[in-house]
Amino acid sequence: MSDWFLLYMFTRLDAVKEIAVAGAILGGAASFFLVAVGFIHERPDIASIGKRLAAIALAGLVLSVVAPSRSDMAIIVGGKIALDASRSDTAREVGSEVLAAIRAQLKKAAE
Repeated sequence: MSDWFLLYMFTRLDAVKEIAVAGAILGGAASFFLVAVGFIHERPDIASIGKRLAAIALAGLVLSVVAPSRSDMAIIVGGKIALDASRSDTAREVGSEVLAAIRAQLKKAAE
């Protein structure tokens, strides 16, 4: 079941990023409004709510910057698979055989 969840989250990365951006924008605007109203009417309780909301908006902004898009995640996963494949024993054997064949062709061409 965890594999299905990871695949589902992979397909939803762009939506998560869009929600984080929208939350950061809306939270930033609301926090600015609450802090302004709190200072104008000298209500520190309203201003403190605005400051907390600003912290949440900042967290949403950081999430939107840090979260990779689907294409970025595909590159990351593909790169990891390629690195694992290149470090396998089979790749080493094939690489050494190809290197031996190239050296043999170079020696044959040099004669």
